[in-house]
Amino acid sequence: MIRNLTIQSRLIFYFCLMGAILLGIGSIILCEMNSAKDSLKNIYDDRLLALDQITDIESLILENRLVIASSLVTPTPDVIRLNTVKIEKNIAEIKKIWKAYMTSYLTSKEEVLAAKFVDDHNKLVTQGLKPVIVALRANDIKRANQIVVEDIQRFYQPVGKGIKTLGKLQLIVAKQEYDEVRNHYETIRSILIATAIIGLGFVLWVGFLLVRVIIRIAGDAREITDRKNYEREILATRNQLQATLDAIPDLLFEVGLDGRYYSYHSPRVELLAAPQEELLGKTIFEVLPADAAAIGMSALLEANEKGRSQGKQFELILPQGRLWFELSISRMPTEPGQEPRFICLSRDITSRKQAKHELTRLGRVLDESSNEIYVFDAQTLHFTMVNAEAQRNLGYTMDELKGLTVLDLEPNLTHNLFEQRISLLRLGKQDVVIYEAEHQRKDKSIYPIEVRLHLPAKEYPPVFVAIIQNITERKNIECMKSEFISTVSHELRTPLTSIRGALGLVTSGMAGELPLQAKMLVDIAHKNSERLILLVNDILDMEKIEAGKMDIHCEPVELMPLLHQALEANCAYGGQFNVSYELENDVPGIMVNVDANRLMQVLANLLSNAAKFSFAGDKVIIAVIVNNNRVRVTVKDHGSGIAEPFRSQIFQKFAQSDSSDTRKKGGTGLGLSITRAIVEKMGGMIGFSSEPNVLTTFFVEFPIQAEIADFSSGKAGEKSKRILICEDDRLIAALLHFMLEQDGFVADVAYDTGQAKLMLSQSYYAAMTLDLSLPGQDGIAFIRELRMEEKTAKLPIVVVSARAVAGSLELDGEAYSIIDWIPKPIDKEQMVLAIRRAVGRFSGIRPRVLHVEDDPDMFKVMHGLIGDMADLDHAGILAEAKHLLKQCRYDLVILDLTLPDGSGQELLPLLNGATPPIPVMVFSAREVEREKIQNVASLMVKSRTSDAQLLVTIKRLIGIE
Repeated sequence: MIRNLTIQSRLIFYFCLMGAILLGIGSIILCEMNSAKDSLKNIYDDRLLALDQITDIESLILENRLVIASSLVTPTPDVIRLNTVKIEKNIAEIKKIWKAYMTSYLTSKEEVLAAKFVDDHNKLVTQGLKPVIVALRANDIKRANQIVVEDIQRFYQPVGKGIKTLGKLQLIVAKQEYDEVRNHYETIRSILIATAIIGLGFVLWVGFLLVRVIIRIAGDAREITDRKNYEREILATRNQLQATLDAIPDLLFEVGLDGRYYSYHSPRVELLAAPQEELLGKTIFEVLPADAAAIGMSALLEANEKGRSQGKQFELILPQGRLWFELSISRMPTEPGQEPRFICLSRDITSRKQAKHELTRLGRVLDESSNEIYVFDAQTLHFTMVNAEAQRNLGYTMDELKGLTVLDLEPNLTHNLFEQRISLLRLGKQDVVIYEAEHQRKDKSIYPIEVRLHLPAKEYPPVFVAIIQNITERKNIECMKSEFISTVSHELRTPLTSIRGALGLVTSGMAGELPLQAKMLVDIAHKNSERLILLVNDILDMEKIEAGKMDIHCEPVELMPLLHQALEANCAYGGQFNVSYELENDVPGIMVNVDANRLMQVLANLLSNAAKFSFAGDKVIIAVIVNNNRVRVTVKDHGSGIAEPFRSQIFQKFAQSDSSDTRKKGGTGLGLSITRAIVEKMGGMIGFSSEPNVLTTFFVEFPIQAEIADFSSGKAGEKSKRILICEDDRLIAALLHFMLEQDGFVADVAYDTGQAKLMLSQSYYAAMTLDLSLPGQDGIAFIRELRMEEKTAKLPIVVVSARAVAGSLELDGEAYSIIDWIPKPIDKEQMVLAIRRAVGRFSGIRPRVLHVEDDPDMFKVMHGLIGDMADLDHAGILAEAKHLLKQCRYDLVILDLTLPDGSGQELLPLLNGATPPIPVMVFSAREVEREKIQNVASLMVKSRTSDAQLLVTIKRLIGIE
C-alpha cells in the first residue's frame, strides 16, 4: 500500500507516524513527571503539616511553664485567675493538635515515639499541671512551688525530649522521601530530553526534504501570481486615470502645433466654445474668437519651445455669460520626425477673477479706513495684511511689517501676557476682546490705542483680525477733563468749604449773637452753601462712577455705631423740615464689609431724602433687620411717596419726579443714582417700596461678616485703652500693670514672645511695652517680626528694658517707630507719658496741631473750630511747613494736598519718619485713592465733611474724648 504512494505522500506519512510515536512517548513521560511532582507535593503537605503541629505543641508546653512561673512571681488573684485559665486552655489545645497529628502518616519508629510522648505528657498533666492549678487557685503558693520543683521539673524533661525527637525524625523521613522522588524525577526528565533531541533531528530531516519540494512548486506559483498582479495593476492604473480625468472640472484637449483639436475630455460640455461633434478636426482659429485664438496659439508656440506654458488667460462670451479661462499646455513625448502634440488644460477662473476684484475693492475700502486694521496668524502672530492707515501711523512698509509680530509693536508685551488677553477668544467664550494698549512707531515714539480683537471661527489657517483706533485725541480730552475736574474740585470746594465753615461758626453763635434779620440771612446763605457743595459733590461723584474710578475701600466695621453717627450728623438737616429721626431697634455686634465713609454718604442721602419728602412734624423711622447671614437697614417715611410712572426711573441720573422749573423740592437728581452705584460696589443691594401718602421705605442690604466686634473688656471704649505688657520678670510686670491701671488703662501681661503673639492675634491693643531680654526670642528680633505683620505693623511700642540704650543703637537707622526707650529701673512719669503719647492721650497737656493750608480763610475756620482745645499753627506753603516741623513737635498735622509750591504728599516721609510718627489727617479738596497715599490716619474731602465730622475726627486723633 505504501509503495503505491508518491514520494511526497510517503514523506508525509512517515513524518506523521514518527510524530505520533514521539507524541506518545512524550505523553507517557509527562504523566510520569506529573506523578513525581504530585509526590513531591504530598511529601511537602504531609511532613510540613506534621512538623508545624509538633512545633505548636512544643510552644504550648513551653508557654505553660512560663505562665506557671509568672503566677509564682506575681501571685495576685487576677494574674492567677488569668494564668490558670491559660494553662487549661493550652492543655486542651495540645490534645486537639496531637489528635490531628496522629491522623497523618507515621512510620513505625514515629508510632513508638508518639506512644511514649503520650504517656509522658499525661503524667505531666495529671501529676504536675493540674495539681499546680488547684494549688494556685487555692492561693497555696508554697504547695505550687513544691509541685513545680518535685513533679513538673521531673516530668517536663522526658516530654520536651520526646517532642524534639519527633520533630527531628519528621525532618529525616521527609528528606529521605524527597530524595527518592527527586531521583525518579531526574531520570524521567533525562529520558524526555533525549526523546526531544531525537524528535528534533527527525523533524529537521523531514523538513529539509519538504522545503526542496515546496521551493520547486513555489517558483511556478510565483510566476503565475506576478503575471496576475501585473494585469491587476494595469487595470487599476487605467481605472485610476479614468477617475482622475472624470474628477477634473477643467477642459482637457489634445492639439497639434497648428492648433488642431485631436481629442478632448471634459464633464462640463457647457464650457465648450463649439458643439462637441463639430470640435474635432478643427483649429482654434475656427472655434475661438480671434483674440482668444491668438492667445492660445502663443501658448502653443511657447510650449513647443520650452516644453510647457502656464498662466495665459483669455475671455469668452458663452450663453451663461462672460467667462475667463487660464491655459496650461505641456508638450507630449514623440518619436523623431513625428508631428508634435500637446496636452492643453483650460481652467475656468471666472470665480477667482471675481474674488480678486472683490479683494482689490475691499483692500481699497480698508486702506481708506481711518482705523488701523491688522490681520495676523493665530499661531506665529506674524502679520499677513496691514492697511494703509496702520502703515502710515507706524512708519513701516508692508514688507517690513510681514517680518514683525504683534509683540514687536507693543512695548513690554510678552507672549504669556498676550495669551492671557486672548484666552477667551481661543476658548470660544467671546467673539471679541477690547482693551487699551500702546503702539510703538518705527521711530520709537509711542501712541495710545484701543484694540478690538476678533478670531473668525471659519478661517483656516486661523487668523486674528484687529481693528485699532488711535485714541491720542481721546486721551488728551480725558486729560483735559481730569484737569478741569481737578480745578473744579480745588477751586470750588476749597472756597465753598471755607464759606460753609465760616457760616456754620456764625450760625452756632461763636462770633456772638446776631440780630434776627441778620441771622435769617446767614441761615439762608448757610443752607444754600450746603446745597451748592452737594451739587459739586454729586457731579464729581457721577464723573468718577462713569470713569470707573469710584474709590471704595471695604473693611469689616460695626454697623450700629455708623447708624448712630449718621443720625446725629443728619439731625440738623431734618430740623430744617421740622422732621425728626428715630431708631426703631439696636442690634449690636453686627459687622459688615463696607467703606465706612461711603456708607455714611449712602445713609445721609437716604435720610435727607426721607426728611425732604416728609410732612412737617413727622418722624422718619430707621430699622435694622437681620435675616440669616444678611442685614438690612430700612428708612421709612410717611410723606408724599413715589408716583407709579416714576418708579422705573428713580435710580437713573438726573431723575426727579417733578422736573419743572417750579418744583417744590430741590436737588440734582443724582443722589439715588450715586447711592446705588456705591452700594452695589460694596457688594450690597438697594431697593424701595412706596404707597404714596402712606408709607415709603428705602433699604440697603449687606452680607454679615463673620468677624464680630471685640469687646473683651466689656466696654467698647476700653479697646482704645488696652495695653499689652511683654515682660518675663513677674515682679516688674506687676509693677507696670499697677502703674498703667492707676493712669486709667486696661493692661494684659505676656511673659514671653510666644504668649504675646497669641494675645496680639486674638485681641486689639492700643500699645505695647516690651522688654528686650525675653526667653525664646530676642526683643529686637521680635520688633522686626511685628513690623512685618500687617496687623502689628503700626502698633506703638514702648521699650522698657535694662538694654534700652543698646537696643536703641542696634535699631539705629531702621524705621521701626519706637515711641520711647525707657531703661530700668523704671521712671514712672516717663513711662506713663510715653504710653499716653502712644495712645494719643495727653492728659493735662494742650495738643499742638499744624494746619498746612494755602487758603487763609480755611485756616480761620479751622481755628474757630478747634482753637479752644488745641494750639493751632498755620503753614501756607511746603517750605514753611518744613521749617515749623523742625522747630516744634506736633501731635497732629492737618494737610492739604494742593499747595502753591508742590504737593502736600512730599511731607509724608518726614512726618512718618519722626519718632514717634506724627499722625496725619489729609483734608483736601482733591479726592485721592487710598492706594496712592499711604500712612495717613484719616483721609477727608473738604466738601464732603461736615463741621461735626471734622471735629470728631480731630478729637479722636489728638486724644480728646
